[in-house]
Amino acid sequence: MTASEEKAVAPEDPLYAELKRVAAAANHADELARQHPDNLDEALRGAELFEQLCDLTTRYAEEAPADHEVKRVAPIRIKYHSSQAHKLRSVHAYEKHNCELALRELALEKADLKEAIRLAEIEMPTLSKEEVEQLEPQLQSWRCFLGVLRCSEFAIRAREARDAGRTIVALDWYRRTAAEAKKALARLHTFPPEVNPGARRIIRGNVRIQQANAFGALAWAVLDRTKQDRKILYDFNRDEGMDFLRHLLAAYDAGTKAIEENPEAQQMVMTNQLCRENIEEFLTDTQDHWGIISARYGDSPVLAMLMKHINAERYAMAKDDKVLAQSKTAKLWAYLSIFVILLFSIVGAICVLASVMNFWLFVPALGAVYILLLLIGGFMFRATGDLSQTNFLKLVGLAAKFQIRTLFGKKEETPKDTPEPTEASEEA
Repeated sequence: MTASEEKAVAPEDPLYAELKRVAAAANHADELARQHPDNLDEALRGAELFEQLCDLTTRYAEEAPADHEVKRVAPIRIKYHSSQAHKLRSVHAYEKHNCELALRELALEKADLKEAIRLAEIEMPTLSKEEVEQLEPQLQSWRCFLGVLRCSEFAIRAREARDAGRTIVALDWYRRTAAEAKKALARLHTFPPEVNPGARRIIRGNVRIQQANAFGALAWAVLDRTKQDRKILYDFNRDEGMDFLRHLLAAYDAGTKAIEENPEAQQMVMTNQLCRENIEEFLTDTQDHWGIISARYGDSPVLAMLMKHINAERYAMAKDDKVLAQSKTAKLWAYLSIFVILLFSIVGAICVLASVMNFWLFVPALGAVYILLLLIGGFMFRATGDLSQTNFLKLVGLAAKFQIRTLFGKKEETPKDTPEPTEASEEA
């Protein structure tokens, strides 16, 4: 109810009272439809109430004085109420998996919302200051709504393809839904926070719900690929298990944020709880691979929290493995850089020695350089913990024997218990 409408019609007027009652009932039905799956029929009731609101607004405009601005505001309100009716019908059709009807209603919603914005932008300069102050925040919210309809369209098309068994097409639409949801959230941040915060909160919550549903569907697709052999999901030489966990974590994160925006949305609470249970089940079955998982997704606070909840001791070990791996990598880079510097220095020294030394002195010197490089490489592995002390000494001994054999042509003796090759075997 706008300021101009309150002035045009006296508060005690039955038509005015009816308008307020229907507007409150329509908004309440919209809220109930978002809260729980059992309230889905409230979407249809809300659509009927918004259509009734369009008729009442038309009657207000007809009864208002000829020169009153309510006549200019009424067409804007009518288009907006009509868009809300189409939105609720689209939501109902989507939940009932009637995607063709959902897309048709969504297109009508978009057309009406665009027209409401266009009319508001035209009439804004002609309206009173009081009316502008009331309409401007709503206009900003309508622009927000319009910006996220593309995300809704992608979500409907994804479900339509999935219901039709076109899995590859569905996956493409789900990926586009997740990407578009990210863009929509970024656009919402560009609007001033003081502009209709309640409506923007609902919009953000709805976008995050679509984002969570998209990531959940991507996780389902990975699970479906492993239907024939569920062991693939736990084979960490493949990517399916890590992809499955990545999508689940993203779905849970988006769902948690959606609940923070719309705590009244009980359907999202139940969906997010199911997502958490799936993550816990996967982590429980893959405790032996937590080191790998932690190294890949260790920055996820959800992952850390659930690992601690399942097995605090195993989580501590996985975390230590991650730190150790990072430390070893840093050490390896440091030693590798030193090795490269030494290598170039030695090559330079060899070039100098070759020009000034006698050939028979140069050959042993070259062998010593070769052994020196082997020792440096061995020390690198010892420093990073990848080579035990015993194996390090064996490596040095084998390298020395090989070097001596190469330089002096000493052949390895044939063991006594090994028969000499016969003439027939040699011919063979």
